Amino acid sequence: MMQLLSVEGAKEGLTLHQLEEAISTDLLVSLKEAVLTLFGPSVSAILLFRLGELLGVKESRKLVMPDSSIQSQLTKIFSSIRYGRVSLVLFNPYEIEGKVCVKNLIDRDGSAMVNGDGGGVGCYFYKGLIKGVISTVVRSNIAVYEIKCSLKGSPYCEYYFCRR
Repeated sequence: MMQLLSVEGAKEGLTLHQLEEAISTDLLVSLKEAVLTLFGPSVSAILLFRLGELLGVKESRKLVMPDSSIQSQLTKIFSSIRYGRVSLVLFNPYEIEGKVCVKNLIDRDGSAMVNGDGGGVGCYFYKGLIKGVISTVVRSNIAVYEIKCSLKGSPYCEYYFCRR
């Protein structure tokens, strides 16, 4: 059963961005659990990857700044995302490659693991989100690989991306 957050029940001092993040991730967790129940982990990972990619494209189109550098655009877009804490930590503009760190707020204790380079279904959502954002900003097809996973013992998830 999905729990709804109320503004009155929110802790004092929460910023609007933090409140939007909490609501967005709770909705994604509920969606993930429903899809997992219906289809299992592998199909759920595919569906959430695609959802992440679509949301990444949408967020990028809203915030694209043609006069700014690619790195500044990516930094701004990732910092405004409300589906977890996403940050660009390394970017090579010449090779169009880099790393993105994510505090995975979708996969929680007891999350189903998925075969592949990701850990949980939420990892695939973030993988798609990163692909959508970067592909839109650089206008090129991008490959994204998870190289660290919070479900596999790392303190955060880390993704490497490069041009295909």
